[in-house]
Amino acid sequence: MRQQDQINALRLALPALAEMERRYSGEDLGGFGRDVGVRIHAWMRASGFEELAARTKPSQAALTSFFGKSEQAGHPLSEPGIPWLDMTEVQAAKGLAHFLDGCNPNRMLAFLKALDTEVRWPETLYRVRAYADQPTGRGGRIDLLVCAQDVSGRRWGCVIELKFGHTGGSNPLAEYAEFARNGHGLGITSRSQNVALAVVGLRCDGGTTRNLQKNGDWRFVHWEGLLRRFERSLAENGDVAPAFVEFRKILWERVIR
Repeated sequence: MRQQDQINALRLALPALAEMERRYSGEDLGGFGRDVGVRIHAWMRASGFEELAARTKPSQAALTSFFGKSEQAGHPLSEPGIPWLDMTEVQAAKGLAHFLDGCNPNRMLAFLKALDTEVRWPETLYRVRAYADQPTGRGGRIDLLVCAQDVSGRRWGCVIELKFGHTGGSNPLAEYAEFARNGHGLGITSRSQNVALAVVGLRCDGGTTRNLQKNGDWRFVHWEGLLRRFERSLAENGDVAPAFVEFRKILWERVIR
């Protein structure tokens, strides 16, 4: 049975999975399949099918390939949560800026590579800076702006609009890109290979889609895909700073709730 046929069959069996599927982009269908296994296992336990759940428990290898080493201390999914805290878009942007600004180049590269897998990022970066809620001077505010340099002095970075529940249909994306080009020398053009322009959200609604169509340099990135790729790289780098782990735990809870 083809993967999409399996997904369709599971959607009929468990209607709640239909909403979960919409959170994944086409490139994440493999991850979706593994996530389905985790959700079905939890559903079986909750429905009284403990014996069947025990025989179908997802392998740790599959979870590791999906989320990184999630069973180890220092991974957000192994840490206790804060159920009463509901992170906002501004808090997410300021938290990311705090933990990326002036950080180890490996952390910044891990984030940039997780954000855009098509850009050929350099091997290392210098003068790493990150700004949250950055005013453009024309009324707009960029949620997250990242700038860095490679060994030759060439500028690299990203411009991100973060969304949890709001639409990205009215954000002046062209204004954001122009500010980054003029204010931080990122050299953003339709042929630029040194910057990622992204709206990061839980789902790409109609307003966001129309805005992206008018701003062809921009792309939509799902929160879950970004965080999963970021977690895998952080695990490989051994980046387990406690405060950063705690922040990412709260961010994960907001994204997957």
